[in-house]
Amino acid sequence: VIFSIFPLLQSDLHASSVQLGLTGTLFLLTYGAMSPFAGVAADKFGQGRIIVASLIIWSVASFMAGHAHSMQTMLWTRAAMGLSEAFYIPAALGLLVKVHEERFRSLATGIHQTGCYAGIIAGGTIGGMAAHSYSWQSIFMVLGLIGVVYSVILYTVLRGHRAKGSAAAIQRVDFRRLMRSVSLRLY
Repeated sequence: VIFSIFPLLQSDLHASSVQLGLTGTLFLLTYGAMSPFAGVAADKFGQGRIIVASLIIWSVASFMAGHAHSMQTMLWTRAAMGLSEAFYIPAALGLLVKVHEERFRSLATGIHQTGCYAGIIAGGTIGGMAAHSYSWQSIFMVLGLIGVVYSVILYTVLRGHRAKGSAAAIQRVDFRRLMRSVSLRLY
């Protein structure tokens, strides 16, 4: 939604081009920096719990974006959204691997990613049209409320997929060794 409402943010929040650029930069910076820690958290606390928690954070951040009266507040909400999505993706992909047979894992991942990209496209198009017809604030607030309702439904569905085994079974991650991995650098 955010990129399709740039003209509205320029008008309503007096956003500069640098501030508009930072909406994407802060999101991606937070997303990238937190993803490795999110993967560890998903392994330690369970993918289902992390997915639901990330959806709640995303929903609150979206709702708060609807109440932003300055670009500084909007930028904080974008960082929070980056944090939420950083935690979602490793947990969701880990859960997909856990619940699908090996021969269907790539298909399940492909369908999941198609859904993610369809949401981005729909959010930009439909969200942008709705923001111009109503208000950008109302779009963020409605998305936040929908997310909270969906998190309750998702919690009900995912509560059976909690992490198996004890937290003691989770090994400490050696990030230096991980970063030296040739396969990680090639990917």
